Amino acid sequence: MAVTLEKINECLVCGSQNLEEIVTLPNLPLTGNFVRANAQKDFSGFDLKLAFCQQCNHLQLAEQLHSEEVYTSKDYAFRVENSHTGRNNNILLVEHLKRACPNKIFKCVVDVGCNDLFLLRLVKAISHVQVGLDPIWSGSQEKRTDDGIYLFGGTIEDFDAKKLPKKPDLIMCSHTLEHLSHPREALEKMFDMGDEETLYLFEMPSSDIMRLRYRFDQLFHHHYQYFSKESLATLIEKAGGEVMSITQSNHHWGGLIVLFKKEGANSRQNSQHVKRTETTANTIKKEYAYFKEETARLAELINGINEPFYGYGAAQLLPVNAYHWNWDFSNLKCILDDDPAKHDISYRNLNVRIQNPDISMNVQDSTVLITALDNLASILSNLKKDPPRRIINPLIVV
Repeated sequence: MAVTLEKINECLVCGSQNLEEIVTLPNLPLTGNFVRANAQKDFSGFDLKLAFCQQCNHLQLAEQLHSEEVYTSKDYAFRVENSHTGRNNNILLVEHLKRACPNKIFKCVVDVGCNDLFLLRLVKAISHVQVGLDPIWSGSQEKRTDDGIYLFGGTIEDFDAKKLPKKPDLIMCSHTLEHLSHPREALEKMFDMGDEETLYLFEMPSSDIMRLRYRFDQLFHHHYQYFSKESLATLIEKAGGEVMSITQSNHHWGGLIVLFKKEGANSRQNSQHVKRTETTANTIKKEYAYFKEETARLAELINGINEPFYGYGAAQLLPVNAYHWNWDFSNLKCILDDDPAKHDISYRNLNVRIQNPDISMNVQDSTVLITALDNLASILSNLKKDPPRRIINPLIVV
């Protein structure tokens, strides 16, 4: 896989060059690549460096890893339909929209980063026209699905807005903005797609919640941006918009949901001001140090297990978790996962097999490690039906 690294010298939210690198993860593996169990492995990794903007408190990767293959339908494995948290996240986002705009029927909805169209199909009942844009549909230029959704393969940066069937009155973006290498320019382009009446509803992971829960295992190469409530509001204002509401959701990693519009001549009176916090680089460094201490204790426990041992949950981010746990899976029987599509496959960069649970495995006489940390609640519910001898929960804070 051809890969390039782009050094970022300024904050991609506010433009400040007052950046400080606060976390370095040498040779961090890529995530989300599932392969046949007997496929050739690729254990290559790349350095990840996290930078903190001392002007607007934004967190971003100091070097962006770029590859044409990263978001193709073949190599980018995440699909909302196959993700319990992804589906619930989209359902909650639409519920938020309906509360904010009761009884509203939209003329044209555009979903930037539409993935497998799950979100667009949720809004079909409250919209006349739906348009999806995503690189995973490359090769599907100007296509319509059987249920009438307009589909464009490619990035927002390269999209020609003249191809839209109608001027959108709602543009949605769910867990996509954090993947964009230059979010301010992308947002400016989305403002050009609409007008002063167009609503924008975005959701993305919250770096505030990531820090609150000590989830530095959520740093990985696919996410270039780590927005706080403050830096997200700054981005919208710098791009020419105004925040109408911004809320924090505790679902799906802990996210930010923001409703905003393009700034109009007389609209500032309704905008929501976000107060600046007293976050410092040293504060985040201390939080990361605590994460490392707790992770080292967990790694010692995991690597010392010499009894029947299973993981539960074939998560996209498991290669990153294994990296922090310094774990090679040599003492593990397999990763259990309830998804039939994942049975008897593996990861491109992990020596472990994924299998559907089977009664013959005698899990009740074993130790089970939760390996899909963001599905903790549903996995614990499954395990309660036939409890193992002990369950290891890697999370410091739930």
